Amino acid sequence: MRFVVGLSLLIRAFEDVYGNLEGRRLEALARLLAQNVRIYAYPMTVTDLQEWLKGVSTTGWEWSETNGWVSVTQLRRAPPLGHLFAYLLASNFLVPVQVPAEP
Repeated sequence: MRFVVGLSLLIRAFEDVYGNLEGRRLEALARLLAQNVRIYAYPMTVTDLQEWLKGVSTTGWEWSETNGWVSVTQLRRAPPLGHLFAYLLASNFLVPVQVPAEP
């Protein structure tokens, strides 16, 4: 199964507490990323990402940019959650979607 999401939804999935699940965040991510499931993450503009992060009061995320865009490979989260994020990216559970280059 494949999902396509923007960075804002991906960040939200990592930041939610999931208090209704016994294993909280780890259980939620384990259920979402079952065998043969991939999340294709569509990039956001730096401006949109900054505005969105201000609106949800989320901290701990850093990024670099290319031509005003931030892809999932350029997004980083502070540890310890950052270790899980990096693992999911390295294991191709999170797959970057490339923005077409401008002519």
